Amino acid sequence: MPSGKMASADEEDNSDTKKPAELTKKPRMSDLSPSDFTKTICDYQIGPSVIVTVQDTDYHLPKALLCDNSTFFQSAFNGGFREETEQRVKLEEATSQSFEYAVQWLYYGKINFEEASSVDSFGHLFDFVLLWDFLGLSGSYESIIVQLRGILSHEPDILCSTHITGTSGLPKDHPLRELVLLGCASSYMSFVRGKKGTFKFQLDIEEEPILALNLLNTLEPCLRSTLASGYRPRFDPFRCPRRGKSPGAALS
Repeated sequence: MPSGKMASADEEDNSDTKKPAELTKKPRMSDLSPSDFTKTICDYQIGPSVIVTVQDTDYHLPKALLCDNSTFFQSAFNGGFREETEQRVKLEEATSQSFEYAVQWLYYGKINFEEASSVDSFGHLFDFVLLWDFLGLSGSYESIIVQLRGILSHEPDILCSTHITGTSGLPKDHPLRELVLLGCASSYMSFVRGKKGTFKFQLDIEEEPILALNLLNTLEPCLRSTLASGYRPRFDPFRCPRRGKSPGAALS
């Protein structure tokens, strides 16, 4: 049966479970005309519902809504697994907040924030992107990455070891992994400039050697850009070109 536990890319590649079916390409709910939106909502409401359990909370949701927009749910509820018989699945490592973000996104294509602080906003959006990847949701989370980048570039101290651990299983070119590396680079340069007595993520690098290589690759284009300018005594990793990207890509 499909596991409700999030796994790294390597773990997923070695899985002997059935591969999730591809989704039929459909427009997002937020892109529908008012009449099509209303018709779709009505179809969802009169169709069967399923139960998704997250942190001991049961969410009763239209089956079609989930299966039309998620490869994970499509596989779980239509793939011949136990979940198809029971019409319920448990997401073991998801948070209620991130799942509720996902549900609102499926319906409206946006999220209305309630968080009072940037720390909360960053944490919840970060978890949402991880859940998005795990569920194989349709659409693009580019706008969410832009929001995360904006928060982190203004408050780099928000980044913590949990974020590094959370992205350790992602491909090195995954937008969320790249964002975490930019945050690490910013923290490292604060350490080098003497603003901090220790490098915040020293232990993380020692425990995950590949992180050191990824960090070096992130710093390299920043250092080259700074040295080439000849007059900038410092640099901000969030405003430097990334390897293989144009200078403007760092701000996108």
